[in-house]
Amino acid sequence: MNKGLTLTIKSIASFIAISIVSILIVGVGGFFSAKKSMQQATFHALAAIRESKKQQIETYFDQIRNQCQTFAQDLMIIDAMKDFKKGFDTIAQQLNYSPEQIAEYTQNLKTYYQKEYLPRLNANIETAETIQDYFAQMPEVTKLLQYLYISHNPNPVGQKENLNTAKDGSDYSKVHEKYHPAIREYLKKFKYYDIFLLDIQSGSIVYSCYKEVDFSTSLATGPFKKTNIASLFRDVQEAQKIDFVRLVDFKFYDPSYGKPASFIGAPIYDQGKKIGVLIFQIPIDQIDKITMNDRKWAETGLGNTGETYLIGSDYKMRTNSRFLVENPDAYFTTLEKIGTPKNIIDKLRLLKSTILVQEINTTASREVVRGSTNTIFDEGYLNVPVISAFTPANLKDFNWGLLVEINQSETLQPIHSLLWSFLLWSLGALILVVLFGLLFSRYITHSKS
Repeated sequence: MNKGLTLTIKSIASFIAISIVSILIVGVGGFFSAKKSMQQATFHALAAIRESKKQQIETYFDQIRNQCQTFAQDLMIIDAMKDFKKGFDTIAQQLNYSPEQIAEYTQNLKTYYQKEYLPRLNANIETAETIQDYFAQMPEVTKLLQYLYISHNPNPVGQKENLNTAKDGSDYSKVHEKYHPAIREYLKKFKYYDIFLLDIQSGSIVYSCYKEVDFSTSLATGPFKKTNIASLFRDVQEAQKIDFVRLVDFKFYDPSYGKPASFIGAPIYDQGKKIGVLIFQIPIDQIDKITMNDRKWAETGLGNTGETYLIGSDYKMRTNSRFLVENPDAYFTTLEKIGTPKNIIDKLRLLKSTILVQEINTTASREVVRGSTNTIFDEGYLNVPVISAFTPANLKDFNWGLLVEINQSETLQPIHSLLWSFLLWSLGALILVVLFGLLFSRYITHSKS
């Protein structure tokens, strides 16, 4: 082989090598540039969802505050507060039941507790309660009103609010027939769980729309004096401003069968004198509806694995997990695999809710509880790598942490597709370069010979 031919072949080989390196540099550079762009797009998308949901949550609670304050100042509610208080104070004397009648309605109420209330409550709590826990110091007016509007109420549990009057002839029942339909309509329109009217002095719940066993008890001296609604009552009772409104965070609440409950309250004034307290029980499903986008996750840009949820300062969820809602069995199986304590899983099964039970111990949760706003790569609460966008939600009386997360595997799927495209494109380009080099080399070899 002559010297010129050897030089030509070396030149072709160098061309092939340079072409291969160039293809790899351009391809790899393009791949990583596209990967970074996709990741930034995901970060921006989650941040946009985060800010949108933050605004929706804060707006919803601002609306609740305004409704509570406005309803407490409504002339109908002021009159209702005065009339219910009078009826509450006089009903036992008006009806003047005999000892035999008192014993009869007391037994009827006890039967309701034993067959309806306590089984539902004890199914959801760790330490079972007994009827003595409620009846040992129950005032006669509580027994009487709970008999008339709960145990003797012909409507089933969960529909006691459908009774307009007990038809016992008392002033209380006349007042109830007058105001209850309008308050019930308000509750249904704005989807509250319950609405209460409380006497400012005694803390007695003189009216409840939904009629659970907190009805007609005293939040100052009764069985629920250590609950969050009782704490709320004391805050409103002590407040000096007429426009005072206070929201309290979720706690487990026995009258609602041990399920989580949150409340908001405002004072009721009559001609400058504080006479009562109006309290709304916050509807959990309405908050879930916002965070879950009415279960239309994909339409929000959260695909198959994304979710938005709220946590408190205790790192416990304040809304339900998408994964529990969509597939409870798979959710519990995952919790078992990652070593979640059995008592926590059992509680989740009982309540069918992650609120106040599922703890979120992640980098994102710790950051958001400290007040940070950011978007990061993180290990999610189910031990799956996620991208997490988080920010505090300001509810005036306290903050919740708002987190928007999606599995990294789902966000990386387009990147994986891009990688395969890059590999196929590079392979095709390399084959063409090599073939061109070989053919050109043969051509040169033949022409020289």
